[in-house]
Amino acid sequence: MKSIMKNCLSITATLLLITACNSQGHVDPSSSNIMKSKNSKVIINNIPLSYQVSIDGYDSRFINDLLEASVKISSKDATQHTLEYKFKWYDATGFETAESLSIWKPFVLDASDSIALKALAITPKVETFKFYIRGKQ
Repeated sequence: MKSIMKNCLSITATLLLITACNSQGHVDPSSSNIMKSKNSKVIINNIPLSYQVSIDGYDSRFINDLLEASVKISSKDATQHTLEYKFKWYDATGFETAESLSIWKPFVLDASDSIALKALAITPKVETFKFYIRGKQ
């Protein structure tokens, strides 16, 4: 009886999750995806945006002691998306540098298209970055 009850609860929870995800058909303007380059971990904290846009990869390199970051974004559907992104830069101790220069930059991602978004750190103290993306506000 306990096993049947667990299975019923599991199925119900799964159906609720699927229903909740399917009811989110647009890009939430307050949504964001975060990617940390230091440990190659991608954190997606907004389900509706993750169904429509994917972070396909990233790369970083040093050019004249400045970190250059590139993030590849793809549209997963046949809809044009108006989005904005920003890079945040961090030093070796994990503190953000040049906070005031980290601003949202708008861009358009065409239907079923990919784009590489790039930025260059402004100080040689930068060791890593975080990338944020959201619907245009």
